[in-house]
Amino acid sequence: MIEMQQAGSAFETLRRALEEVMTIESITRDGTDTPLRARGELTLPADKAFDRLRPVYEQFGYTPRMYKDEGTVVIDALPGVFGQEDYGIPWGPILLFIVTLISVFFVGANMSDELPVPFLQALALQMGAAVEGVPDAQIPTTEQFNDALMMGVLYAGSLLGILGAHEMGHFLMARRHKVDTTPPFFIPLPINILGTLGAVIAMREPAPNRRIQFDIGVAGPIAGLIVTVPVLIIGLTLSEVRSRQEIIDELPTAQLDPAIIEPVSYTH
Repeated sequence: MIEMQQAGSAFETLRRALEEVMTIESITRDGTDTPLRARGELTLPADKAFDRLRPVYEQFGYTPRMYKDEGTVVIDALPGVFGQEDYGIPWGPILLFIVTLISVFFVGANMSDELPVPFLQALALQMGAAVEGVPDAQIPTTEQFNDALMMGVLYAGSLLGILGAHEMGHFLMARRHKVDTTPPFFIPLPINILGTLGAVIAMREPAPNRRIQFDIGVAGPIAGLIVTVPVLIIGLTLSEVRSRQEIIDELPTAQLDPAIIEPVSYTH
């Protein structure tokens, strides 16, 4: 009897809350007399209606979900309250980021034009280890090794800066709208040309409405673009522009191909 009274009290409280934000056409209830679904037309903007309903639903262990079905607004009561669980320190995402940082750094360091051997071999030689198959002429100097280190730092900082800004755009916008999400999961892959497969972020609860879902979705590309533009400008500023002949003049004689040296003629 007490449970039925509590269920009836919950139903009445939720019904009154719904009447404040919509004109109710119907309410579907389960066996405990608690509303699961309401249909009607909103009298407030969707975001304001959700903000008003959420604390009322949560006090009874529900989370409202709002969507349109055949032109009618439907508000469901999802069992459970999202975003209140303490997940602790996200060790998984942290470790994945560290591994991805190392992966991207090594790919960038290997891009150095000054390094005569792969970066791992150069690192071993710098640490005093003996590396078989590396002649003395190919042992990198300290300047060459430092150039590779700088290349790795610049590459990792640029790529992960853009990627991190993209994911944090999603994450922070979700926090702004009080939508529970995971931290970004970075994906390392040292064998490809980038050193990473990117990053992903997952929503632990459904977006309250399409506008909030749009905000969360578009925040990532915008944040990534904000970082990409200055990185692009700095990269173009640091780029060395040389003519074709200047590049040919720097090539060792043994690597020169007559097809490279001879100008190409076209017959019209």
